[in-house]
Amino acid sequence: TQAAALARSTSGGLRSVGDRLARAGIASAEGRAQTPIERFATAWPTLVAPAAASKSWPHRLTRAGVLTIACADAGWAQELGAHAQSLAAGLATQIADVPLQRLRFIVADRPVNPSTGAVGDTKAPKPGRAHLALAEHAVEGVSDEALRSALKRAIAAALVLREHTVNRGDAGQR
Repeated sequence: TQAAALARSTSGGLRSVGDRLARAGIASAEGRAQTPIERFATAWPTLVAPAAASKSWPHRLTRAGVLTIACADAGWAQELGAHAQSLAAGLATQIADVPLQRLRFIVADRPVNPSTGAVGDTKAPKPGRAHLALAEHAVEGVSDEALRSALKRAIAAALVLREHTVNRGDAGQR
């Protein structure tokens, strides 16, 4: 019957159709239509080297057709900016139905998850006892309890972030 033929041809039902659309960059894995920025984000890793793809991602698309690419640091923004015209041409070729005038490169103001390229979903490490002890020592002379507590938390967070950045090899790039 026609229903059996249709069932055989879709082998896996709507989910597999949604997966096929997602692989083609037309829909998300959930089967809904992708937004233009999601489509650019899907195409981005195919245009740049893996190292660049892990340090940059499409962040915002304006109505005027300016696609902002968020970069992990100024070095990546500068390097990718040097290739802006060819990258824009590649994106425009892959996604011809979305007007793209130019690319703009910025340094991300939030952490980047290198495995997904998502902004802000990387959790900062929590301060340990050593960080808290150093912070406590730094604020010993502050008499106001609320201010001392706030400063202690801020100093401990800065110490652990500095240590985390140095351990990743990003020292001197921020």
